[in-house]
Amino acid sequence: MGEPERTAATTCAPPPPSPPGTPAPRPGRLGRIARAAFGGDGVLAAFGGALLLYFVLTPGMFQGKLSGDGLIDFLYLPSVFVHGTLDMSKAHRENKAGWGLPRIRGKMANEKPIGPPLMWAPFYGVGVGLEAVARANGGLRGQPVGSSSVVYWMVGCGTLVWGFVGLRVLYALLRRRFGRGAARFGVAGAVFGTALLWYLTMQPSYQHGLAFVTVVLLVERWDAWRSRLTAWRCAALGALGGLAVLVRAQEVTFLLLPAADVAIGLARAVHARWTGRDTGAGTPAAWLGRGLALGAGALLVAGLQPLCWLIAFGTLLPPLARDGYMRWTYPELVGTLFALRGGLLAWHPIVYLAFAGVVLSVRRLGALGLGLLVMFGLQLYIDACPRDWWGEWGYGCRRLCDLTVLFGVGLAALYARLGPRGRVATLAAAALLVAWNVAGIETLRHARMPSSGTRAMGAWEWLETAGAPQAAAALVKRTGWPFAWPASVPFALAHGTHPRVYEETAGAYVNQERTFYLNLAHPEYRRLHVRGLTVERGRVLVAGTAQRPARLLVPLFWRGAIRLDVKGRFPAGELRLRWNGRFVPLERTAAMIRGLVPGDRTRFGVNEIELWGPPGTELTYLYVTAPR
Repeated sequence: MGEPERTAATTCAPPPPSPPGTPAPRPGRLGRIARAAFGGDGVLAAFGGALLLYFVLTPGMFQGKLSGDGLIDFLYLPSVFVHGTLDMSKAHRENKAGWGLPRIRGKMANEKPIGPPLMWAPFYGVGVGLEAVARANGGLRGQPVGSSSVVYWMVGCGTLVWGFVGLRVLYALLRRRFGRGAARFGVAGAVFGTALLWYLTMQPSYQHGLAFVTVVLLVERWDAWRSRLTAWRCAALGALGGLAVLVRAQEVTFLLLPAADVAIGLARAVHARWTGRDTGAGTPAAWLGRGLALGAGALLVAGLQPLCWLIAFGTLLPPLARDGYMRWTYPELVGTLFALRGGLLAWHPIVYLAFAGVVLSVRRLGALGLGLLVMFGLQLYIDACPRDWWGEWGYGCRRLCDLTVLFGVGLAALYARLGPRGRVATLAAAALLVAWNVAGIETLRHARMPSSGTRAMGAWEWLETAGAPQAAAALVKRTGWPFAWPASVPFALAHGTHPRVYEETAGAYVNQERTFYLNLAHPEYRRLHVRGLTVERGRVLVAGTAQRPARLLVPLFWRGAIRLDVKGRFPAGELRLRWNGRFVPLERTAAMIRGLVPGDRTRFGVNEIELWGPPGTELTYLYVTAPR
């Protein structure tokens, strides 16, 4: 007999329901492992799978999954495990690192922290084992032992696996606070919408992915334990903080979170003892013990770094120092947030949503929200003080990846606060911003645009370089980049120019030395012309009037007295120059003018020159020198 005729009704009908009591089909073994690793949440496991797929399908940058600063940090592993020394000479030569390292007491020093190599060590061991198998079968010829492409890949994979731990812990924190849906939203936005995605997959040898992991481990345990602190828990928090410090020294600020709780508990205990009231605050001795345990745990782990320096170089202090690298007295706070040269909010606008969530839910968040906002302020200040506050070559605002926990908390808090319609709108906005971030990563990965730290460029220039539609670039050129408006609009009002000029000048330092010159006719520096300057055949003609002088912006990398020299053609007639609102006495010849600007009139960042000159005045070069 033939099969019964199949009709649309039978083919489209749902399958019959299972009898009562029939167990649901179990997922496969791999699915069960993935769900268990990610707290039993299939969506979170899917996030991890997406990261793994992206990691596997992309080759990384330059040397592969290890590159740049991360390659220097990696040198600890072959130096110790292959060559048995903390002298980096052999490993440096074998890995063909991009820049030299100085010698101290006859040994090649490594200023990078030892935290990342310690966290990579298990994966390095696996990589060396796989390398041995490949060599036994005739592979990896010509590649150094312990520094092959297989080892590179496995070390990068180590950062990714630790990243999975970070996802799991961040999810646990957010779910405990806001519920499952908000936790999923917070994790997805914070990881896929920021620079962290790049540093977990493209350049995992940099410290930023591991910094995210160690910070979120500390913050999650602090939030879970802070109402029931014991000496042992304080010691564990100290150890977690010490691990974060081993990865990046500036993460020491996060130890202030449990330290503040211990200090408040001690103050309450002392007050209770003094007033004779039993408030349940505990005894001062108990709180002192917790404080000692916190400090001991931190020193025990973080002390491995100076111990390493002592063994290798005979000193407990960092072997290398860069004079003047940290400029503590004038941090570039605004640029670190809004500049197109690696600014946090200009490159990762999903953080705007995170900040909105924290501000709107500050009461519900309590100590967690307040503590993370304080950490944000401290980390912003630290990262705004280096001479290269934009982070040099990289993607986005890489140095603030340790604040991913704040971004996740803010996004989850926003989602939990909104109603159904608000959540749909927020999901749609977040999806667009995540897609924008991924598009930026892919554009940089394929070298269709320069790194975010290469130079200051207007958003319209980034769009043109990346191959965006001309209409989009033209629109942004007309309006300025909306995500930089909090800085660019006040800048435009202060200098009487367009908001896009802020984008083109914030971080547009000619170089980082105390002497430089500008070829004012060069296309790179025409962005500094505000008004009354026209370029013809390589000459800059001054077309200002008595009522509207020519105006020029000069970005300085320091603050203090300077000597200003301007070369060009200066015919007879009245010639005046004003720097930041004060007239400068000038020495004058037919081919140059010179003046001294007092230190109280210069500022770190953008300065403004106003110039009145007779007809025929031309400018060619501008020299700035800081007297020593």
